[in-house]
Amino acid sequence: KDLCDEIEKYKPLKELRLEGNTINEEAATTIGKALEKHNEIERLIWNDLFTTRLKTEVPPSLIKLTQGLLTNGSHILEINLS
Repeated sequence: KDLCDEIEKYKPLKELRLEGNTINEEAATTIGKALEKHNEIERLIWNDLFTTRLKTEVPPSLIKLTQGLLTNGSHILEINLS
């Protein structure tokens, strides 16, 4: 929740680095909603984001994380999911 509040308040948000964290689908939904407000974002550095998650958890979480970015007019230059 605190992270999402900070994401929502931070302007302009050009880059979001979440590497080395692990998030579940609920957290991905909340972060994704916070990102809806940031059409200026260009870089998503999310490597090692799902290291302790089941393979079945990754696709729905990625959809939730990026859903708002698909409709807010953002122009992503880099996504790191390594």
